[in-house]
Amino acid sequence: MIFGGGAGDYVLECPVRSCKWAEYRVLQIANSSGSAAQVTVSGDNPPVQSLPYTGTLKTLSDDVFLRGEAYNVPLSDTKVGSCIWQRITHSQRRVFARIDSTGNGATFITVQFRARIITNIPSPIEAAPHADLGQQINIERSKRINDRLIKAGIPERFH
Repeated sequence: MIFGGGAGDYVLECPVRSCKWAEYRVLQIANSSGSAAQVTVSGDNPPVQSLPYTGTLKTLSDDVFLRGEAYNVPLSDTKVGSCIWQRITHSQRRVFARIDSTGNGATFITVQFRARIITNIPSPIEAAPHADLGQQINIERSKRINDRLIKAGIPERFH
């Protein structure tokens, strides 16, 4: 999706609605304004203020922070985005952008969305032995303790 225009704040609704988590990534930023444009994109909250790229002191702390991506695009130029997938954490699945530029022209941002890919596949649930089988419960407990000790790197002679 492409959105943007003149300087200001922009909100983009995520078109992926059928999953628990959605992600976005910035593919490209095109600046046709008469000056450099500062672009901030976030999947959490609207950016409140732009970052100074002029070397002036800016303090970021627990109260003043930036969650998202910040770009400085030279005048009449195109910049490739980070292309790193970022999770959309806003409750209504919105992506926010702030464009700060002076002069005539516009700045456009190309964003791609996807459903979050599951990276950890849970293993099958092991059935617990019946509580009446005390001997089997003790054997199972002993096996699990030995497995943890082996994973921790403790030699078998100390078990």
